Amino acid sequence: MPAKEIALDYQQVYRCLLKSMSYPGRVYKLPVEHPEPVLLICGTLLDHEVMFSVIGPGTSDSLISKIFEITKSEYVSSELADYVIVAGGSSSGWLESLRIGTLEFPDQGATVIYMVDRIDRGADLKFSLKGPGIKDCIKCGADGLDIKDLLAFKALNSEYPQGIDMILIDKQNCILGLPRTMQIITEI
Repeated sequence: MPAKEIALDYQQVYRCLLKSMSYPGRVYKLPVEHPEPVLLICGTLLDHEVMFSVIGPGTSDSLISKIFEITKSEYVSSELADYVIVAGGSSSGWLESLRIGTLEFPDQGATVIYMVDRIDRGADLKFSLKGPGIKDCIKCGADGLDIKDLLAFKALNSEYPQGIDMILIDKQNCILGLPRTMQIITEI
């Protein structure tokens, strides 16, 4: 694919990501189909100036190599990473060790990209969101996301402006943005 077309794809994906973070709780379909949609997200957000990590049960050397090949971003441990890709929907407790920024530099908190099976209100894990960009409350759901990670996300973001941002991406090329400003109400 020519570089011009790839750049246009990344611009379209970036606009979609901005919408998902501006209007949390709304599911957006990526404007470009890809068999591994996480690579579109990584190609859009990562470059040689940031560091990434891949954790979770779906971690593979192949995924790490593909992300590096596309972005030239340095692979590091999750505690140092700017972007953490959670392959398989569970960080297995590693979420608590991620960078949350400081009061002076809250933007230094990590962004976590979860690869889940499906994003849908009818999914097994249901939760509601409150906060900026949402009128009253909005219901969400995700199959393949560990509830322990959702609760850890809630705890890590309890001292706003410090915290982490989360992006869910599913196998159908849909995304859901969860910025650190969100208040999560779980519906177990």
